[in-house]
Amino acid sequence: MLAALALPRHEAHCPARHQTYAALAGCVWDEAAEVSGEGPFALVIEHWAESGIRTLVMLWTWADDALDAKNLINATTVATIFRLPDNLIQLAVRD
Repeated sequence: MLAALALPRHEAHCPARHQTYAALAGCVWDEAAEVSGEGPFALVIEHWAESGIRTLVMLWTWADDALDAKNLINATTVATIFRLPDNLIQLAVRD
């Protein structure tokens, strides 16, 4: 359970008032090759490809699900292909 886990929060510092977490993630990680999912918990993956480093952002509704995905990726991939952050990031949509 992640109830006691303090996640880093990120709010976009741009004039747009993003209505969805996917829109906010697209602004925060504008270099991302792909933003998928919906929810306030972002798992950012850097993938080494032939064309260079690609950033993938996976959004999750629940922090537990995002952590499970991160652990699965860490357990089943080669560290030289994927690089994951130490923490999940919680996005905050401004009202």
